Amino acid sequence: MADRSLVVQMLINLVTNALKYGDAGSRVELSAKINGDGSLELTVADSGAGMSPEDIEQALRLYGRIERSGRTDPGGMGIGLPFVKRLVELHGGRLVITSVEGSGTRASLQFPPYRVPPADPAADSVA
Repeated sequence: MADRSLVVQMLINLVTNALKYGDAGSRVELSAKINGDGSLELTVADSGAGMSPEDIEQALRLYGRIERSGRTDPGGMGIGLPFVKRLVELHGGRLVITSVEGSGTRASLQFPPYRVPPADPAADSVA
């Protein structure tokens, strides 16, 4: 139970970042899961250049762009990740970013259980 257009916008921003900052041929995966506590996790993972903890901190600051030597500047204003973080927080959730330099990045939107409607047992049955 969330604002559909805002969730779509958050995912678009995360996928765009994964594509924009990834190397040619890097892989981008989207996944969704319900955690044991009933919360929902939507994840965008890439196999791109990755970020250091300091880079993540910088990227989450408004206008906080990461400059990399030897790489073409992909453009942008540095508002995407702070925007996503704020939108998920307005839904009572959080943005969790994990990354390893040279191995890619995982950005997860984590929504609290009260945003996840109970499963419909009838939907699981196959006729």
